[in-house]
Amino acid sequence: MAALFDAAAHANRIDRPLNLFISITPTEMDAMPAEERSRYWQMLICAIGQPLRNAGLPATHLWARESCRLLNDGRGEHLHLLIHVPNRALRRKIEAYLTNRFRQAGEVDMRPASTAAKRTANGRYHSVVTYVLKNMGSNVARGTSLSYKLGGPILGKRCGCSRDIDAKAVAEWRARYRIAA
Repeated sequence: MAALFDAAAHANRIDRPLNLFISITPTEMDAMPAEERSRYWQMLICAIGQPLRNAGLPATHLWARESCRLLNDGRGEHLHLLIHVPNRALRRKIEAYLTNRFRQAGEVDMRPASTAAKRTANGRYHSVVTYVLKNMGSNVARGTSLSYKLGGPILGKRCGCSRDIDAKAVAEWRARYRIAA
């Protein structure tokens, strides 16, 4: 989880703040075999970033998959995606793709985002990044001021980010500017 928080911070450092929050809950997901879901999400993340790549820009993003803990069988799986979209024209292209791809009400929620953290009434910190990563295990959050919520099972990777903000990119940036981890 620390690597993904570093990724979000690094996106800000390289002037690509994660400024668009997208949640996707496809109606067909529960009927899809668990083994196919990871491939499905990766294809979808790639498609969402295509307008950026078409404009010659990187698709800087961070994502997490969740499923319903109460069902405990992987049903209710959905994706949270934070992505850097530098202008309205590209945002409209992404929105048009998602509107065309997902036609059922409630399948897509898309809104502007800021990665700034706020302290909540119970003393914990909350931001859009902590929301996206809220399904980390309690053992990861223990001893921190981060909120967490136990999630359901996921087959394959639960979360990740683009290469331009991954752990390797952060380490290379720190080495270049001689900044300790």
